[in-house]
Amino acid sequence: MSKKNELEFANFILRFGQERVLLDFAEEIVIPAFNSGSERSYGETKHFFHSVEILNLGSEETPILCIAGRYIKDTVVTREQVFDEEHNILLKDNGSLHTSPSSLFILILNNHRLIYFSESSYAPSLSSFKTTVAKFIREKYQDFISELYQQRQHGGITKAQLYRDYDPPELEIVPLTRQESISEFVNQYSLIKTVEIKLLTTNNELDNNEFFKQARKAKEEVLAKTTTITHNNGNDGLSKGAVTRQLESALSQGNSKVKLKGRDKQGNKLEGSNENFKIRAKLPEIPQTIAGFATQGYENFQGLVSQGIICIGESHENISENIKKLWDKLDRNS
Repeated sequence: MSKKNELEFANFILRFGQERVLLDFAEEIVIPAFNSGSERSYGETKHFFHSVEILNLGSEETPILCIAGRYIKDTVVTREQVFDEEHNILLKDNGSLHTSPSSLFILILNNHRLIYFSESSYAPSLSSFKTTVAKFIREKYQDFISELYQQRQHGGITKAQLYRDYDPPELEIVPLTRQESISEFVNQYSLIKTVEIKLLTTNNELDNNEFFKQARKAKEEVLAKTTTITHNNGNDGLSKGAVTRQLESALSQGNSKVKLKGRDKQGNKLEGSNENFKIRAKLPEIPQTIAGFATQGYENFQGLVSQGIICIGESHENISENIKKLWDKLDRNS
């Protein structure tokens, strides 16, 4: 069951090959993916977005653009038996209930950070959200390629050529982490045998840590799809202090995935990942409108940034200029 009344924060890393990122196809692919009315279905369950809005939480001159809305899991819960307390017996009893738990989300286009909020019991998880939005983005990518083909086919271009020219989307959603949670979790270990740090390709965001900046540069130079830094000492164990410091650097911007393996103080196997260190924040009241939720969620996010709890690295390019151009287009068409 999802935790209610708590905001989660994540890095929404969307790339189209080595050169293109989220903002390069915001208008053609990303925004339509949230507004398409598509469904992800299996059995009696369907996932879809509802009440999606494109909002400017900044000003006309300095826009802060976000996609905000509701993510719904519409399903039927069935039962086959119930316990009769009065007679102390288990009875066969077939029944079903239509239920539609939901979560709210805010995707901030300026810094590709995601704010996620489970507004009901059994709300769809962040992992489920990723699966759904990735499917919709792939569908809109296919539509984009088909539209280009229709426009250019008389020039002799093929779809195969377009697929080579425009790489398919790859999405990662990585929870943002709290430093205190990292040290608390590491201290549960009596022995850390292995630490793996998988470097993710970013949305043109620079690493604040020089070691990971150089490691990511080497990854990009050899055109590696994935690069993983692995520390292993199964006999004496790794230094918990050094592990903590490296994890804090690796996870501070949400651009890496980590795995820890070892034993706790009782000798039991203990494994950890980004999920163990997630930043969460209470939301005392749920606003009645999507715009109200977006405003309150973003204010909460900015508060964590100002406290240094959430870290946003510098960008390779002038994101503000691209955001302003996008907002001008959207504002003219609204």
